Amino acid sequence: MYFETEIGLMRISESLLSTLLAAATLLISGGAMAAEQVAAFTVQPDRCIALNRGQVCYQKLTFRWQTTAGARYCLYEDMVAAPIVCWTGTEKSSHEVEFASDHNIIYRIRLEDQQAILAEVEVELAWVYQSNRKSFSRWRLF
Repeated sequence: MYFETEIGLMRISESLLSTLLAAATLLISGGAMAAEQVAAFTVQPDRCIALNRGQVCYQKLTFRWQTTAGARYCLYEDMVAAPIVCWTGTEKSSHEVEFASDHNIIYRIRLEDQQAILAEVEVELAWVYQSNRKSFSRWRLF
């Protein structure tokens, strides 16, 4: 009798496990589809270095990505409505952009007619000198 109860519990836990797995698959299917559409999204270099804080940094950026066939994708700069470049499926896998900014910028890949973000990267700014103040001596001869 104890053996039958143990097997009965085992069957319940297996069916419960399969039900939970099915529910989890349904819940994350939207996120999985987005992950499948853009497998990788990188930018090189991912940091732009200016001499002084607040100066505009100039750099040529190379974006690389892998997208699935069948959809139309666009690369967007954060806070800019117009896309930088658009492509269909796997016809394009990289793009170069002339970067000029005095602050960090986020770039995103989205489907052309949707606002959902499929992937994003951030280009960070760094400075050699943190302040624009020039050092001067407080000592005076006269």
